[in-house]
Amino acid sequence: MRAERGFGFEDAVGIFLGQTVEWQDLRQAYGEPRMIAVGEVGGRFYTVVYTDRGPVRWIITAWPSNRKERTRWRNSV
Repeated sequence: MRAERGFGFEDAVGIFLGQTVEWQDLRQAYGEPRMIAVGEVGGRFYTVVYTDRGPVRWIITAWPSNRKERTRWRNSV
């Protein structure tokens, strides 16, 4: 994933060490609760889609946050 987007999951998961804004992704019936989280790592914002499976947090996808996602984070933290 690092080559395609310029960062890897190991970079994006760092958002969970700080403050995040999270909401459930209700756009489809995924068969499990999917969460969207926005947070900051090293001055960069990432959006991470994940699901919790028992004690494990499974990262489904991640990307650099867009302006709307960054604004939502700033207005909520």
